[in-house]
Parts: sequence; C-alpha cells; structure tokens
Amino acid sequence: MCPIKNIPIQYVLGYEWWGGMKLKVNQHVLIPRPETEELGNMVNQYIQTKEAQVISVIDIGTGSGCLPIFIKKKNPLVKVDAIDISDEALNVAKENAKREQVEIHFFQKDIFQKDIFVNKKYDIIVSNPPYILPEEKIDMHERVWANEPNVALFVTNHDPLQFYKAIAFFAMQYLKPDGKIFLEINQSFANEIFFYFHENHFFM
Repeated sequence: MCPIKNIPIQYVLGYEWWGGMKLKVNQHVLIPRPETEELGNMVNQYIQTKEAQVISVIDIGTGSGCLPIFIKKKNPLVKVDAIDISDEALNVAKENAKREQVEIHFFQKDIFQKDIFVNKKYDIIVSNPPYILPEEKIDMHERVWANEPNVALFVTNHDPLQFYKAIAFFAMQYLKPDGKIFLEINQSFANEIFFYFHENHFFM
C-alpha cells in the first residue's frame, strides 16, 4: 500500500477545486488540471458567439465530468452529453453533476466502437483524451502515474494518435456540417494531429 505522502492530496481529501467548483475525485478519474479549464473556456467563448441558437455538445472521455459540467454551468441552455468507457468514472461524473445541479446526459460508451449513437448530431465535440507516451512517464511525478488511472493518461507507441483517429471517425458520423472540435493534445504530435484531421476534411 502506498504511503499517504505519495497519494495526491486531492484523492486523500476526495475533491478538487476546479473551475470554481468543488468536484469529487478518486482513483477512477484524473484530477482536473488548469489546461483543461483553458479548453473549457475556449468552448464557452465559442458558444457565446452563437447567441439565440440551441447548441449541442458532447464530451468524449469525460472522467470526473469536469468539462461538461463547466460548460453547462456557464451556458445553461446548451444541451450536453458525455461519454466514458468506465462505469466507475461515470458514477463520479454523475455525482458531480448532481452536486452542481446541472443536467448532463451520461453514457457508458467505447469511442472505438462503431455506431455509438442513433440519430445524434452535435455542434461541438470536446475531449481531453489520453496522449502521453510510455517513455514520457519518466518526466512525470510518480504521484501521478502511480495513482491516477493510466488508461486515461497513456497511449501506445504503436499508435499514439489512436484516440484522435477515433474522435475524427466519431465526428464524421455525429458532428454537424458547421460543427467544431476542441481537443487537448500532446504538442509532440501537433502536426500529425493537424494533418490527420485535415486529410479527413476537417479544417480550422
């Protein structure tokens, strides 16, 4: 058993203050980070340009639910869905949504499966997918990789863009023609990610 000094304080306390919210966290979900709040702010700023429109948003790999809850609280009229492969993570996300008194529709789904939904279309897809390479683990604090869910952190060297490819395929099916995609990325693969989406007819 890990000494308590090696466990993130957020897991010891059972919560993290993020985006002006007190969010439940445990070892089934990543601890929300400032850069993810920046991603949420980008989505919110875009939504504000779409006044008087009904906007639909989906968060892929929702974890604690921080992103969809943050977006919904700032934009109460927006329709927000969120998916995650982990039932345990979804339980945390649902509890956070209930605590923050926002309506989010959560679904247990695998982004690598085809035909995830029927008759769904979204204006915005947002995601902070796994993107850290195994060799980058050495640059991380042991407290992170020893406690936070590795499935939400790491990708394989064999196909480091696997989640971005899956999101692009999802977008081909479920993103509206004038929709937008907001992603957190590994800067080491910024060009590869850009060209992959460009080759599949997604443009900035």
